[in-house]
Amino acid sequence: MNKSLIKQIPICLLVFITGCVNKNTKSDDSGIYLGEGDAVVVNIDITKPQKLKDKFDSISTVNFDESVLNIIGIPRNIIVRGDTIYALDSQKSPGLYAYLEDGRQLFAYCSMGSGPKDINCPYNLNVTDTNISVFDTANKRIIVFDKLGNYKDHFDLPSNTQNAMVDSSGGIWLDYSNQSSDNAKLSWLPNLTSKSTTVINVPEYLKGMTIVNMQNFVKLSNGKILYMPSIEPKVFELDNGKACLKYRLDFNGLWPTEDEIKKEYSGKAWAPKFRKFPISNLIVQECDKWFVVGFGFEDNRYICIYDRTYRCSKLFVDDSDTYYGPKYVTNDELYLLRKDDRLEILELHNICN
Repeated sequence: MNKSLIKQIPICLLVFITGCVNKNTKSDDSGIYLGEGDAVVVNIDITKPQKLKDKFDSISTVNFDESVLNIIGIPRNIIVRGDTIYALDSQKSPGLYAYLEDGRQLFAYCSMGSGPKDINCPYNLNVTDTNISVFDTANKRIIVFDKLGNYKDHFDLPSNTQNAMVDSSGGIWLDYSNQSSDNAKLSWLPNLTSKSTTVINVPEYLKGMTIVNMQNFVKLSNGKILYMPSIEPKVFELDNGKACLKYRLDFNGLWPTEDEIKKEYSGKAWAPKFRKFPISNLIVQECDKWFVVGFGFEDNRYICIYDRTYRCSKLFVDDSDTYYGPKYVTNDELYLLRKDDRLEILELHNICN
């Protein structure tokens, strides 16, 4: 195993939230401390959306090279570093890809199978200064590549792991969704020789509903990780074994209450019932200036943009049915995946006036 990836660091005896503790702090049944007063409430009012195309201009559109051997299908995750776009395809042509912003392919790693170097269903892209890593949900392993897309290493994870990501300290975050066999929903593994520590437990009303989000973990440019727990309108920030409740998403009554979820969507036959859940395809992105939420409601796709500096949010509707949703955001640009498989870049500017 690559020792630089998984560092030997002491396990925490108690996982708590730092930077979130205030007079409103309380402990929930998972044993972590939630500083509820420090979490930002992002208001999402579905009745007053603006048209996305009326507010933001298109800077450019990336046409992914189709003259190559491995052609990307539907990019699930995207990370932009300099002039390079790194992307994962989990379904149509599973693999790890890299492109220049003019669409030229730099590399593609596509190898289906169960061997140690194979990649079947990659989630949760993670790009550092030296490595790229992904979680293969089919083989339950994290695979590590160099920055040129060459295989370096892999390590296997527990079979009930639904999502995983390596953090900046070298530890591993493990998401188990809402499993019914154990209480742990999110845990942290300091290194491969240690026992994992439970950070967040499965809420009782969600037990057994093991749905996996489009992107549970989002790696930020500052090295921290955003975590969106499945079927909960919350976003945590993760760093070195600690989880801080950062955002609450207020859908103004559209998100069902705990009692409504338990009554209308849970139970042994929960999966068919969950297809009628009002909020679909929830995904979040963040940079220094913006926090972005993409989701579907009824027949429309929406994007809520929260200005972190001026603490205001606006909701936009994709009324032309052009996009799948937001895939990446910088202080100046929003990357949206189009339904024709191209990547469009919109220019972001002030939304508070």
